[in-house]
Amino acid sequence: MADVRWLGFDWDRLCYASDYFGQLYQWALQLVKAGKAYVDDLTADEIRRHRGTLTEPARTRPIATALSKRTSTCSRA
Repeated sequence: MADVRWLGFDWDRLCYASDYFGQLYQWALQLVKAGKAYVDDLTADEIRRHRGTLTEPARTRPIATALSKRTSTCSRA
């Protein structure tokens, strides 16, 4: 905060990203539904296998499948 103040900014009200998780989650869903984002549920080993290959398996998955994956890793509905 001191560094940001040094740049000349001051807050009217201090907020945290967690204050907006609900809204951020809804925006993420909109992006997935619009085909502008995807849900990546690769394991660490799968990520290592695909690193440097320029392939993203989750990107080609149907949107409905991507949205169904969110329930296994996210507690929000």
